[in-house]
Amino acid sequence: MFLGNITAQAQAGLKKSNKEYTQWAYIESATIYEKVLKRGYVSQDLLEKLGNAYYFNARYAEANKHYERLFEEYAQEELGLEYYYRYAQTLQNTGNDTEAKRYFDLFVSKAGDQTQIAHFRKNESELRQQIVENSGRYDQLENLEINSPYADYGSYVYNNELYFTSARDTGNLSKKVHTWTGESFTSLYSYPLNSENAKVTRIKGAVKSKFNESTAVLTKDGQTMYFTRNNIINNSRKYDDNEDTRLKIYRAQLKEGRWTNVEELPFNSDAFNTAHPVLSHDEKLMYFVSDRPGGYGSSDLWRISIHENGNFGGPENLGPAINTEARETFPFITENNELYFSSNGRVG
Repeated sequence: MFLGNITAQAQAGLKKSNKEYTQWAYIESATIYEKVLKRGYVSQDLLEKLGNAYYFNARYAEANKHYERLFEEYAQEELGLEYYYRYAQTLQNTGNDTEAKRYFDLFVSKAGDQTQIAHFRKNESELRQQIVENSGRYDQLENLEINSPYADYGSYVYNNELYFTSARDTGNLSKKVHTWTGESFTSLYSYPLNSENAKVTRIKGAVKSKFNESTAVLTKDGQTMYFTRNNIINNSRKYDDNEDTRLKIYRAQLKEGRWTNVEELPFNSDAFNTAHPVLSHDEKLMYFVSDRPGGYGSSDLWRISIHENGNFGGPENLGPAINTEARETFPFITENNELYFSSNGRVG
């Protein structure tokens, strides 16, 4: 795959790291790539993959270092549009706003009218003003004491109980590590918000598997939970054609204080990801994230109707007013049916 005079040891390292990279094992691949780089071998492909491995884990300082070298040493090469955008984002996230703007502008000039993201960047000042106008509704931000040094996210409050996702180490002797992030696999936890000396507990029942669970939401009666999990049911793991295990949305029922009767929803697929469910206030619609065919970018927001008998309608993409060529994820619906979501394709 790589040309040039390189030692057999480096070649072996590159072969192993490329395999890890294609299987989304970004932390493992980055570790090996770094060793190859220290031995004196460098290429455009190596710097791109090293930058990406850190970028996909939001480790922007490390990503920025390798993207910077990529643009220094291979500026005359045909670098993909995505690298101008990713480099600009890492510059912005590491506090170099001046250089970030320069690379965002370069991205816009090269993209022309090809992308919606470029359109957003062209109208950056107008969009930033909209952000200012919509800010200030929440004036107090506190870091919860239950946060850990690991990933803690995907929160949902039901009946003064905080449900959330965490990659914290639960102390099991047979701890498994997720090769994408280098942390423990995520699990679902809960925490009472109105109780003194309360403790974080892992959710009991059949929702727990050997791999990742995340982003739980409960129905108003508290009897049904929708949540995200790797494609595994009854301890049987499923794969796509590339031998990757995708994400699916599951439904569980509360029986005698434990979650049981776990079933995957019918609009999942082994071939793509379906994740992060939330419910509209009347519980007639489910909003979720997917990279299924028919979308606009890396992942899009979709919705589906929930019938009274518990069956589902057909998935509906929320369209280009919401979705971009980048990644939209983590939807949240307020009681007023306002949609909040994350995006790395927009200004802000």
